[in-house]
Amino acid sequence: MKPLLKSCNALILLIFIWVSPSWAISIPGLESEFDLSQLSNADIVPTEEDKSEAHKCRLLRSVAEDRSKFICDRRQYLLFGPDSGHEYNDRSARYGKLKIASFNLLHLGNLITPYKQLDLIAKMMNQWDIVAALEMKTIPTTSIIHTHNLRVLDRLEEIQEELKDISRDYELSRVLDNQQRKRELIEERTNQFQSYIFPGYIQLLFALKELDPSWSLIMTAEGQGQGHHQELTGFYYRAKRVKNLATRACNAGRWGAYACFMDIPRSEESLVSRPAFIAGFQSGADKYSLYAAHTRFEEHENEEDGEQSYDLAREALVDLAEEIGNEDLIGDIERMARPFISRFFEVTVTLREMQKKVKILTEMSEASRVYSFTQGFLPRHLDHNFILLGDFNLPTDNYLKDVWTQFVDHLMPGFKIYIDGKTSISAETGLSEPYDHIIANPEQTTHCNLDQEHLSHSHDLAPATFDFTQIIEPTSQADIRERIRLATSRNTRPNIVDATLSIMVDWVKEWRGLSQSEFEFKLQSLDPDEAERSFIGLTYPEFVNLDTVRRGQREPLIGDERVEKMVADMWDRLINIENDNEAPYRSIIHGFSDHLPVYMTCD
Repeated sequence: MKPLLKSCNALILLIFIWVSPSWAISIPGLESEFDLSQLSNADIVPTEEDKSEAHKCRLLRSVAEDRSKFICDRRQYLLFGPDSGHEYNDRSARYGKLKIASFNLLHLGNLITPYKQLDLIAKMMNQWDIVAALEMKTIPTTSIIHTHNLRVLDRLEEIQEELKDISRDYELSRVLDNQQRKRELIEERTNQFQSYIFPGYIQLLFALKELDPSWSLIMTAEGQGQGHHQELTGFYYRAKRVKNLATRACNAGRWGAYACFMDIPRSEESLVSRPAFIAGFQSGADKYSLYAAHTRFEEHENEEDGEQSYDLAREALVDLAEEIGNEDLIGDIERMARPFISRFFEVTVTLREMQKKVKILTEMSEASRVYSFTQGFLPRHLDHNFILLGDFNLPTDNYLKDVWTQFVDHLMPGFKIYIDGKTSISAETGLSEPYDHIIANPEQTTHCNLDQEHLSHSHDLAPATFDFTQIIEPTSQADIRERIRLATSRNTRPNIVDATLSIMVDWVKEWRGLSQSEFEFKLQSLDPDEAERSFIGLTYPEFVNLDTVRRGQREPLIGDERVEKMVADMWDRLINIENDNEAPYRSIIHGFSDHLPVYMTCD
């Protein structure tokens, strides 16, 4: 078992369960979720209380040894802090570059992509200091994993109640018996924690902490999205270099909050699938209000009252174009595909609401400089660098580029859009659409190597993509290894991008192309301490040894037959190269994501 998982204390600091429904959906290049549905005679059936993450958070937090690192605020956010001794250090924060990224993690946590290579994803993310994480998912309530977790939590609740009863029992004749029983209960509580199966996004945090114990996570406390497209959003961040900071972009109290959903006017709430998630950070002297957005993919028409919603979205865009006063823009909107109408509407709502906050806080900042008595007090919560980043499902390489730039110029003067390279991945053709972007103000965020023009990247450290599709392309593999060889021959350290890609190439060389029998033998021969997280966030030895208690009897959670089927399924999706002629990038999508990360570098 991984070192972090051996530590009950480390586990307790990071415990969280989310049990809202999640359903398999059809995605190009992906199959439906692997069948881990619970048996029809399962002895625990989810109830409304079971689906309340607030109830679970309260229970789990009540047994945490260090509650200050476990924040559960259902209205705003959940926060999982750094390991003890790895908190924010101003000296560390001021050294080197600060790198901010956005990464659509493609169903991280559910069973549509159960074979994500979390250790490699963590090594990829470890290049950066803040990562906006999109499309995190919950464990499906229909799975045996969810049912097992409910059993664990029910037993934990019983243990807590019994411990309370013991602490209230002052009868001297029972002191020794009570002490023995208390020790037994505490030991059982530890075992229950260790048997809990964490969601994929927490397993990813475990993997990051093995690389740097200061990695932390602040995330939404509830899913957002239409129908079955419920998603969680969060920011993984390196706490020794970045600390949480209340942002006035959140309407919470006098100084705002560490994180929140973006406010949307009530008249538009039903038209926006997922409001942006906002979090405040500080690194050295620089303060940030970061907005993470994942714009809808499907058009409004596919929802209840969809046609009416689509018409409202289209009318709003036409009104905006008339406000801008550009006839060509109106024409572009008139001929725009219906899904783009729905997506651009969400983008314009986000830009408009974001600009409201920018304007208010800019005025407050200017006023604070006029009135000297506020110096050193109010400005701490002002002068934030506002940055919007995420997966917008909107390209910038056709006529939509002009639509993008005009909307940004009008709604957020001074802000520019960055990243024009392709970022979405097709199983058949590889990189396909430039959907992921960063929007920031180069005049305000002067320390982040941003060009003064839209989609311009002349700086050496300009916003960029991390293209991990190269790891399965023979020519690119050779180029990566040659760059590593040259750096080594010159006694210089390879740049972090090449070093990370090289590790991923090694994984491809070691695993892809094995026959099914070779793959199964290699899995079974793994040293438990060297095995990587590949099965629903667990290592293979952890996965096959999962057990649970049913009706008082301990038994395997996932039987041998299902384990065999899942191993065969993983081989087919990730390892088998027989289908590479038709879908060469299928393994990349299943193992990592169908989007490239995008990132920016700040001095």
